[in-house]
Amino acid sequence: MKNVLITGESRGIGRETALAFGRAGHNVFATMRSPNKAADYRQQIKD
Repeated sequence: MKNVLITGESRGIGRETALAFGRAGHNVFATMRSPNKAADYRQQIKD
């Protein structure tokens, strides 16, 4: 398992890339400019 850092994760390619690495079993560290969108991302991870 590798560690992956994704910047610009709040939407688009960044979000899909972070999800793809997570599904592949990697530890994903994701950053975003709008932390208020983090709740949406957490819910998507749980689903």
